[in-house]
Amino acid sequence: MAKRKTYNLTQIAGRQARAVRMAREIRGDESRAVELEAMTPEEYAQGRGLLIQNPSTQRSNTTMAKKMIVTVDADELEELRTGLAEAETALSDIWEEHAQMDNSNTKAALLTASTETVRIINEFDPDQFPIESDDATDDEDSVDDEE
Repeated sequence: MAKRKTYNLTQIAGRQARAVRMAREIRGDESRAVELEAMTPEEYAQGRGLLIQNPSTQRSNTTMAKKMIVTVDADELEELRTGLAEAETALSDIWEEHAQMDNSNTKAALLTASTETVRIINEFDPDQFPIESDDATDDEDSVDDEE
């Protein structure tokens, strides 16, 4: 199967304008010309089965990449690396807490693991995750074990 050609919106608008001129001047079909003029380039492309290429996406990706290049001083870079290491440690601790869990675990064990996860998250960033003491931890003993 042959690859279909794609057109950008400017090219499609040009094709649409030529179609309007052809309908009006060559065919003498004013109603078709008016109908074609009323369409957006996207509608015209869809009606004709044309593939739309959006070159602005490619440019914006390049622009975005250029905007993302920033300078960071050594102290800030070290602070970012430390924060990343702390986040990795917290995630690792959470993973260890839940990695052994499966359908055979009791509700109490799942609640304990979840409580520990909340504690780890709160310890990692108490400003972002302000979790005060919770009554749910007091209810841990009252959870019925399913065995």
